[in-house]
Amino acid sequence: MFLIEKNNTRKKQKEALIFRKISEFLYRLHGELSLLDKITIVSVNMSSDSSSANVMLFSDDGETVVKEFIQQLVPFIPSIRKSLATSINLRRTPRIRFIYDSHFSKILKIEKLIDSVKEDSTEKAD
Repeated sequence: MFLIEKNNTRKKQKEALIFRKISEFLYRLHGELSLLDKITIVSVNMSSDSSSANVMLFSDDGETVVKEFIQQLVPFIPSIRKSLATSINLRRTPRIRFIYDSHFSKILKIEKLIDSVKEDSTEKAD
C-alpha cells in the first residue's frame, strides 16, 4: 500500500514539474505562436511507465483553435523535449503529446446550464 502511494506521489511530482517547464517554454515562444493567448494548459498526465506525457489544452474558443495551436506547435516539440531533458532529472524524457481537453468544456457547459436555471428561477420568483 505504501509503495503505491509513494509511486503515485512521484508521478504527480513529475507531472507538476513537466507542466511548469512546458509553461515556461511556451512563455518564451510567445512571439512566435499567434494563438498562445487563447490557450490554457489544463494538466499533464504521465503514462504509468513515464514514457509519454499528455499535455491537456483548452480554449474558450473551442476545439478548432486548440488544433490550430497544436499545428503551430509541432515544429517546437523536439525543442520542448530537449529542454525537458536538460532541466529535469529523469531516466527517459517522455514523448510529449498535446491534446484538447474536452472534459473541461463539458464542465463549462454544465456550469452555464446551472446559471441559466438559476436565472430562470429568479425571474419566476419576481
